[in-house]
Amino acid sequence: MRHSGLLFAFCAFLAGCSAPNGTIKSSGIADYEGAAFQNILVIGVADNYDGRARFERLIASKLTEHDAMAVAYYRAVGGNKPISRETIEDLVESEGFDAVLITKVLKRDFAATTTDGVAATKSTRKDEGALHLFRYDYQELNEPATLGVEVSVKLSSEVFDTHTGDLVWAIESDIRKKDATSLVVDEAVKIIVQRLQKDGLINRVTNLGR
Repeated sequence: MRHSGLLFAFCAFLAGCSAPNGTIKSSGIADYEGAAFQNILVIGVADNYDGRARFERLIASKLTEHDAMAVAYYRAVGGNKPISRETIEDLVESEGFDAVLITKVLKRDFAATTTDGVAATKSTRKDEGALHLFRYDYQELNEPATLGVEVSVKLSSEVFDTHTGDLVWAIESDIRKKDATSLVVDEAVKIIVQRLQKDGLINRVTNLGR
């Protein structure tokens, strides 16, 4: 089977899916020396469909700025459908993808913090005659405490060459202390695309007029 190596790698990957901010660690795979990929299937593996779809959509959009066709998996299959070996094989064959980029969540932490409300004073004038020494009543008010949540995520990103079936590129990204999941997604997309460009898997020159 032409894609047997690729599919074996996908099986291993899917079976496993159950530092300062933005740290990137290479997995030790040799530097990529081939041509830039032109037609990429983008897959995100996470337990939240909305977050996964947003990630796939954003990274596919960014990849198109580097003269590469890129399609989000959820769009290729038409919605929230399982990621399977058979489906990936069919998409590679029918759409001619020359690479598959898969990103999965390795670790996710949430840290909640509370901030006490600020005490304020409200005064009410008492009109009880000119000689009254205490013309104001003072009432202490407290603003409600606020709850903050910091999100830290470790991601693994891998690129498979569909012609050879080889895993040709992989990194781990450690994104820490963002106060919204959407910011984690934005940071992850930025890190992955910049590293793909640096390592020559996508074109280095951005065609803004495309």
